[in-house]
Amino acid sequence: MIRAASRTAVNTHDWWVGVAGLLVPALLILSFAIVSGGELGAPEADKSDATILAWYTDSGNQVRYVVGAMIGGVAVIAFLVFLIGFRRLLEKAGGSPVLVEVAYVGGLIFGTLAVVAIAVGSSVAATFIYSDTFELDPDTARIVLMIGNVWLSAISGVPGALFMGAASLASRRAGFLSAWLAWIGFVLTPLSVLAFPGFGTNGYLAVLWVLLVSIVLLRRRPKAA
Repeated sequence: MIRAASRTAVNTHDWWVGVAGLLVPALLILSFAIVSGGELGAPEADKSDATILAWYTDSGNQVRYVVGAMIGGVAVIAFLVFLIGFRRLLEKAGGSPVLVEVAYVGGLIFGTLAVVAIAVGSSVAATFIYSDTFELDPDTARIVLMIGNVWLSAISGVPGALFMGAASLASRRAGFLSAWLAWIGFVLTPLSVLAFPGFGTNGYLAVLWVLLVSIVLLRRRPKAA
């Protein structure tokens, strides 16, 4: 009876961590789909003044951007749930306390930068919705686009690399995750930093690793206590 109860508790914990991890990319994809609205989404900073003003002054684009930002915020919450659960799983598996804490801190910083990026990126659209007197300067929109949609995402690759690298190493030493998954983390870790000039692609590497880890956790067979 004790062994069965223990096995059930472990499976339940693994299951919720995996589901939270799967929600991260799913919600982000949904957020992007809503913001784009079937088009290319918010204009890039190198677009003309007329293109930027036309996009932001469209009420439909404003609403889609804010709704997409809210869903993106929920994705960050899902990541934090995954992060907390994954940290506890690593601790139970006997992962190095230092590596586990480093991975946890890296994940927290990564999630914080993601929230800031979402808030900044959607600030222009939100201002149009809540203000009747707002007049947009195209150059202001360019700065917001660069900071929210590009620069913060690029910077998030650094703590994202810290999260993946420390978690992969702790998992490898403790034998918690499959060797191939840990090695994928080792490969994505330097890419997340070296891709810094790639502007915005860095943060998605950590999300990709979370997706792979979540799939493995959900497919894992029960372990006897």
